[in-house]
Amino acid sequence: MEKVKERDGFSLMEMIIVIAILGMITGGIAVTYNMVRSADVKGMAYDIDSSLTNLKSKNMGSNKQLFMHLYKQSGNYFIDYTEEESYTPSGEGESVGESGISLKYDGKELTDGEVITIGIQKKDGAFSVGPEEIEVYDDNVNDYMVYLVKDTGKHYVEELQ
Repeated sequence: MEKVKERDGFSLMEMIIVIAILGMITGGIAVTYNMVRSADVKGMAYDIDSSLTNLKSKNMGSNKQLFMHLYKQSGNYFIDYTEEESYTPSGEGESVGESGISLKYDGKELTDGEVITIGIQKKDGAFSVGPEEIEVYDDNVNDYMVYLVKDTGKHYVEELQ
């Protein structure tokens, strides 16, 4: 009868297989994280766009003029609607984005406590107050731009390459 030799440790082949499996798992996690973050950035851009449509509907269907306020507080982004053009952030608006996502308007970074106010004229639907573009992005090259056409009140989202 042949005696089986007991081994201590790993063979080189076993170590290579384990490292390859760990590499594939790590790569999969990185790709998944980037896809989730991309969905967050895209979702925020489209939430802002749909809020602009909501602002237009609220203004056209009411006797009062409403303003939309997009602001950053404690790293999160919120949207609120008021009848006043001036606004003090309260954190009680609708949450549209979280920390890890950044926002620029007309090339300027939106900082904590700062407010972007957007207004629409009742007579023709054109924007009376607000930026021409709002960029939503993160550190992973996910980048979307919300364009606001002042004269017509049109707004749309594009993915930047």
